[in-house]
Amino acid sequence: RTLFKRVIEQDPEFAAAYAMIAQTYSAELGQKGILATPEMRADALLAINTALSITNDDAFVLSRCAHSMAYLCQQYDRAASVVDRAITLNPNLASVWVARGWVSIMLGKPEHAIESFERLLKISPLDPAKPFIMAGIAFGYFYLDRYDEGQLTAKDIMQLFPHHMSFGA
Repeated sequence: RTLFKRVIEQDPEFAAAYAMIAQTYSAELGQKGILATPEMRADALLAINTALSITNDDAFVLSRCAHSMAYLCQQYDRAASVVDRAITLNPNLASVWVARGWVSIMLGKPEHAIESFERLLKISPLDPAKPFIMAGIAFGYFYLDRYDEGQLTAKDIMQLFPHHMSFGA
């Protein structure tokens, strides 16, 4: 986060740096399992709003903002709208499908989530975030009450990535 803030000092109009500030908060919560403080949410939302005021036509920026908007700031409908715009701008960008997948999980739309994560795996079958993507598919199956498929998906990915945080005990 500190590095992205230093980037902004050099270029206050660099929207991606603002989006990544918000993303670092989301990553921190996801990896450490902590709850967001009001200060974290406020700083992330300020970064998101600044990024979106600078650009509305950069799919990377929109996708990063959308994910944090939903996960950290709990602005689910707004996040869905932003991620849809990102997909329209660049349907071949992996980060838009990651964002759509997780936003869909948070909106209670597991079919869209599974569809998004599967689309991502077609675009980027060797993606280094594959455990994270497969976790999304497993969550989608869980929310659809398709427990056997979810368990199989989780089990398959655990064999490849046994220490991935989404599948830890």
